[in-house]
Amino acid sequence: MNNDNETSNMLQDTDVYRRKSLEILSLAISLRDNGERINDLLADFKEGFAKGWGVAVRTCFLDALDIKKTDKITDGKKSRIWTQGSTFSFSQGDILYDTPQAYERWETALQSISIAYQVLAGVPSRPRKEIELFRRNSSFNGSLKDRSTANLKRRELVFKAISTDWVDLEIINSNVLEATKSLFQ
Repeated sequence: MNNDNETSNMLQDTDVYRRKSLEILSLAISLRDNGERINDLLADFKEGFAKGWGVAVRTCFLDALDIKKTDKITDGKKSRIWTQGSTFSFSQGDILYDTPQAYERWETALQSISIAYQVLAGVPSRPRKEIELFRRNSSFNGSLKDRSTANLKRRELVFKAISTDWVDLEIINSNVLEATKSLFQ
């Protein structure tokens, strides 16, 4: 019976951490791209791993989660505190395991690992701030010369046909002029 209570308490704690993390994530992704940061963090790393998470996220992923020390002035005193930003950026090759034991000696770790997630490709969740970028529409299957799209603005046409995920505004403008010249003459 005691084990049932411990399991129930552990599940409730995990649920509380999960709900709190989702609230913080929602707040973080709503931040503007002007360097704004919040004081609440997505994870508590006091024991070396993100507490309450389903995978063993180590402190080496603080940068990928955009958790950084930031200067803060309170009552005229300067201090450095941990803050949360909105640019999440895991890199190709990053691996997350289901257990902290995965970071012990490899012979021991292999006995404990059930799941490993490896990042195959990574793009920061926010575009670089110094360039104005736009996300393409990956569901477009039409043609720029299709008469049913002739009433769309030039930029909308090119957004639908761009082959990369993020595109610089200058490239879009150039592509728009080139690809739609004949439609709008």
